[in-house]
Amino acid sequence: RAGLAPEMVQPVLALVLVGMAAAMIEARRAPASAEEAEAKAAARTPWAAALAAAAILFAAFVAENATETWSALHIERNLGGAPGEGAFGPAMLGLTMAAGRFGGQLLAARLGEARLVALSAVLGCLGALVTAVAPVQAVAVVGIGLIGMGVAVVVPSANSLLGQRVAASERALAISRSWMIGFTGFFVGPVVMGALAQAFGLRAAFVAVALILAAILPGLWALMRIRRA
Repeated sequence: RAGLAPEMVQPVLALVLVGMAAAMIEARRAPASAEEAEAKAAARTPWAAALAAAAILFAAFVAENATETWSALHIERNLGGAPGEGAFGPAMLGLTMAAGRFGGQLLAARLGEARLVALSAVLGCLGALVTAVAPVQAVAVVGIGLIGMGVAVVVPSANSLLGQRVAASERALAISRSWMIGFTGFFVGPVVMGALAQAFGLRAAFVAVALILAAILPGLWALMRIRRA
């Protein structure tokens, strides 16, 4: 909207990403001992815990990427936003997710991770419904912000809950398998939401996002039924 060309913006973003990657470089770790290597080799994937966590991750990733991809179009097409005003949707999602991730540790310490995931799912579900029925742009942006706050802590908290319910030797396998399945939601979400939008409209698609976020609750229930390792 300000008139900056992509070839001016993208190199700046690339430099920022390179700087962030450099900041995350870790020192080499000592090689695993023979006992650790043997334990890892003998480990099996605890599928009950991994699949329950995968369901939670899948729902969170669907909601996150579908909202980021389609919220701008919803604001501009359904609510009459001028070109550029639709960017407030993805911007609000990113802002509230960042705030939620930064504060999630404190909330988890106070509420416990399971309760935090449940409350986050309800908050995100409410936000998706508000976005779906929003009469004006400002209400939609508030709803998108609630979605961001809702999904922000679900993924790290689900990882933590999964790690608590599997043996140390199985933890890497459980987390990697749950992510392998759950992260497909990041790619499936925008496609499915686009198909729903084409058939029923973007408002109906955001109702679908609300239902997907509500599906976190049975996944959480299944994960919490598994005893701590």
